[in-house]
Amino acid sequence: PAQFLQYVTARAYQQNQLVDDLSLLKTAEEMGVRASDEEVVDYIKKAQQLQKDGKFSKDLYDNFIKDSVVVMGYKAADFDSAVRQLLTIQKINAVVAGEPVVSDAELQAYYNNQNTKIKAKVARFKAADYKGSIKKSTDDLKTYFEGNKDSYMDPAQFKIVLAKFNNVAFEAEAKKTIDAKTIETYYNTNKAKYKTGDKQQTLEEATAAIVSTLAKDKSKNLALKKADLFEAEALAIVDEIEETDERVAKFTELYNKNMKAYGECVELDWFKDGAVSIPKVGIEPAIAKTAKTIYADIPVSSAISGSRAAYVILLKEKKETTNSSFETAMSKVMEDCTSKEALDLAQSGATEFAAAVTVALEAKTEFSAIENSAKFEDIAAYPSSGKPEAKVANGSIIAEEAAKTASGSVSGAVNNDQGAIVVFVEARIAPEASEFDKDKVAGEYRNLKVQASRQAFRSWISGNITGN
Repeated sequence: PAQFLQYVTARAYQQNQLVDDLSLLKTAEEMGVRASDEEVVDYIKKAQQLQKDGKFSKDLYDNFIKDSVVVMGYKAADFDSAVRQLLTIQKINAVVAGEPVVSDAELQAYYNNQNTKIKAKVARFKAADYKGSIKKSTDDLKTYFEGNKDSYMDPAQFKIVLAKFNNVAFEAEAKKTIDAKTIETYYNTNKAKYKTGDKQQTLEEATAAIVSTLAKDKSKNLALKKADLFEAEALAIVDEIEETDERVAKFTELYNKNMKAYGECVELDWFKDGAVSIPKVGIEPAIAKTAKTIYADIPVSSAISGSRAAYVILLKEKKETTNSSFETAMSKVMEDCTSKEALDLAQSGATEFAAAVTVALEAKTEFSAIENSAKFEDIAAYPSSGKPEAKVANGSIIAEEAAKTASGSVSGAVNNDQGAIVVFVEARIAPEASEFDKDKVAGEYRNLKVQASRQAFRSWISGNITGN
């Protein structure tokens, strides 16, 4: 899948590039821009792969045409045409982008924007801090439950008969299939696994452990194959029976007759969809995942590969997903109800705080009491073109809000799933004038302008071509 994705991505890029190039060539033709014969000849003569002793070599050119062009079904004229198209595209790009005129003021503004640092604080309003103070009566919880009933569902439940094929029952058979060559190949591929301290074990010393590892893998496959055979036989028999108890009897009888040496056939009481650990079985999440896929009219599952055994399921009964009762869901209702109120309190607290700070700032009064009440957190100064250091939570949001907030001002409350934050921008620290390297900044800024110009031109071409 990864290789296919890479292939599709590469093909899409090539196709998009082809459309861009064709659009540029069409525009060049309309504008009368075209590489001349002299420019084509000059480009070919200066191609490094066609040089010998620092000069153009006709022999190298002829060999190139024969070995790389003709073999692809093209002619020398086609190669010349491809070069002309390449040069024409370069010329139209040069016409569009040109050499941008940049003023000193533009360079200084660009430099300042890239290198100014923001000094900010953030106040965090966490829902978790409000949760402990919230008290809810039973009536409050019932009202919340009634308004959110569809959020509280009892999962589907299943009663099954489980045919087990223990992996260990196949280990002796598995070991018989492991020969010396297989052991040696595995050892050579996995030498790093077989050491005593820092000392590498010999093949002879590692053989027992290797046989054990290979036998476990092979016995798992053998158990699954046996389960596959049983599943086919069981389905053929059970499919003709409609009465559940008779299905159970025939399924169990078939297992005990042909497969009892490999495990056991057990009836399991109700367990829920999503159950990881099941009584009489242990931790085998694949059983619950498979049980929910079985239909009453096709009650036998495909063979399942578990951690300790392979299994085949016969579905006895199934209870569909239903709405929970208040009593069953009460603990989750309590958690959800208090969490929602805590989140509301945190977010409304942030909104009130932002408003209070704004009033204090506008009145030019001291707001340290408000600041302390929210436990403002200092943030290390960071570039205005970036964001706070990685360890600062909500760094991207802080940077986004700070960018929109004037120095000496506070942002509005910004809500998130844990509460809300408020950002106060203390100052914007301009870079030192002595650090300004005009030539370096000019080269960087001109390059950005050229790229932006070319992209805008390509977008305009694409729009016009599409429109036509």
